[in-house]
Amino acid sequence: MNADWKEQYEDAADDEEARYRRRPVAELLAEVKAGRVGEYATIWRVIGERGEVARVGWELMDFLRSPAPYLARYHCAAALLRLLGWHEFEAVQLSALSPDLDANLERVDAVLVQTIGVRRPPASQSGS
Repeated sequence: MNADWKEQYEDAADDEEARYRRRPVAELLAEVKAGRVGEYATIWRVIGERGEVARVGWELMDFLRSPAPYLARYHCAAALLRLLGWHEFEAVQLSALSPDLDANLERVDAVLVQTIGVRRPPASQSGS
């Protein structure tokens, strides 16, 4: 019975990931912003592999600072760290509630500023 459950889970996760892989990263970010991140954390794997930190970095930071469930924030953190190619933190240090969480997120904010520049408002809000 356990083998059947595991196989079903893995098949469903593979199917979900395949659906995400067929979509542009911009659409995946829209799903993240809407709080629709799937059932198997595969959206984060696809964003972490196909995204460009300059295009998704601040959106991922927004999600990390959100009240989203821990596991979703953990996988988001792993995707962001992968995109940054940064190994100073483990994903858990950017997602689990701890006395150091805010300081760790501030450090990643600083790395994002150094890597991609300061956060700019969306074009629709900048008056352009």
